Order: sequence, then C-alpha cells, then structure tokens
Amino acid sequence: PMIASLRADWKARRLAGRLPEDARVSAAARVAASAHAAHEAHLLWAGGELDAALGRAKDAVRGLLEVLQEAGECPPLAPALDAALRADAGSTIAGRWDVDEPLRVLLDERRRLAARARWLAFTPEAAAASIRRRWLLRAAVLVALLVLGWTALRPRATMTAAGSPGTQRNFEAIYAIDGNPRTEWQPDDHRGGWVELRLDPPRAVAALRVLNGHNRHYEDRATKDFEVAYYDSRGRRVARAEGRFDAIRPEGEWKRLDLAAADVARIRFTARTWHGRSPAVAELVVESRD
Repeated sequence: PMIASLRADWKARRLAGRLPEDARVSAAARVAASAHAAHEAHLLWAGGELDAALGRAKDAVRGLLEVLQEAGECPPLAPALDAALRADAGSTIAGRWDVDEPLRVLLDERRRLAARARWLAFTPEAAAASIRRRWLLRAAVLVALLVLGWTALRPRATMTAAGSPGTQRNFEAIYAIDGNPRTEWQPDDHRGGWVELRLDPPRAVAALRVLNGHNRHYEDRATKDFEVAYYDSRGRRVARAEGRFDAIRPEGEWKRLDLAAADVARIRFTARTWHGRSPAVAELVVESRD
C-alpha cells in the first residue's frame, strides 16, 4: 500500500499543472459535474429507473474522459467500459443478461477516472499541499495507533497490600489502599502490626501519605509511633523514616513523608505504638515520581 500511494502521488504531481489556467477551471467544473451526475445515477438506480440511471452514469464517465483527452491522459477504454457506454437497460455485458451490470461498470470506472482527472484541476503548488496534508493525516493516524497499541500492551501498574498476622476481620490490609477514608486496617487489640504494599512493576517513589485511623463510631484506635521502609526489587532496604501521630482525631489526620527512592518494589508501614486499643490506618497513598 505504501508503494502504491507513492506512485499515485507521483502521478498526481505529474498531472497537476498540465492544463492552462482557463482549462483547469473548466476541468474542475467538469469533475464536479461528473460527481453530481454519478450521485444522481445512484439515486435513480436505487429507485428502479434504470434508463435514466444509465444516462446519468454515462454523462459522468464521458465528462471525465473529455477532460483526460484534452490533457492527453486518457487511458485506453476497457472492453467492459466501452460496452457499458453503448448499453441500454436491456443490454448484455460480458455474455450475461444483467440490467445492473452496465451501471456497476460505469460507476466503478468513473471513480477510477475521477481519481486521475481531479489532479488536472490543481496547480503544482496546490497538488503538493494536498498530498502533504494527506501524508500528515496518515502520519497522525499511525502515531495514534502506535500510542493506542502501546497503551493497550504495556504492563499495567498494580499495588496490592498484605498485613501482619492477627488482623481483625473486615479490617484487613486491603482497606488501607482502597481509596475510602471511612475504612481502616486494624490489628487485634493491644498489639502492633504492619501493612506491606507491593508495587508491580517497581517504580520511583517521591513520598508516602498516611491517613491515621480512629475506628469510626467508637474513636478508640489510632496509630501513634510508626516506621516506613522501602525495599527495591532485589530486597534491599533503600529508604527509611519514622513518624508520630499525637492523638486520636475523629476528623482524621494526614502525614506526608517526603521519602524518595527509585526501583521501589515494597513499602512496609509498621505501627509500633498506638492510641487506645490498637493501631489503625485509614489510607496509605504512594506518590510516584515522574
């Protein structure tokens, strides 16, 4: 297809400018008239008026043949087209009795001739601009397809959560990354615990945001002292920080740890001490680094 397009563009550049200005204007008018006649032929054909449809289809083809003849670019008539130009509503084409066949031949050939004749109405500059726009559109479509393909095929970044043993039912680690500040991770009473985030694929991390829990309705659980550690894809610890929440706050309290590292595969949040009956965490939000 690419070679065929290049050949067609080369022919278009060769045809453009073949006619003087007044002849180009006339050619443009006749190419437009041919398209109008072909449209009428289609409508008449659909309405069953075969004689009238044949007449308009012949007009459409003959107008283009005249334009091409004046430019010395008229191709030899194919036998089927020659027969169709002499046909009437009851003609036999290629040995078959088919009233629709002459119309098919005429309208198909008109499209082929129009693709050639339309360039005779162009100046070389206008033809070059039209070809350039067409290639730019093709390039834009190709880039869009490549982007869509890359987006569809690239690995999707995922994050899962696992928690330390002894987590309360309905307060598992997944609730610390579900995007809902009303749900929480909570270990069993009077014990600390940890939540580990697993990043696939590993990524560069800029910061971690922590929303402390408070055990909605009871307000008797929250994290106090905690530690955050990052591990890379080889299992090495690459960053560590500590933080503290001073009290249980019913409205929730955020802390942002500006802890950055590359190739982070795991993030472990460890609650060492707590307010009330046990630690709690409502949300852990990983901020990736561009």
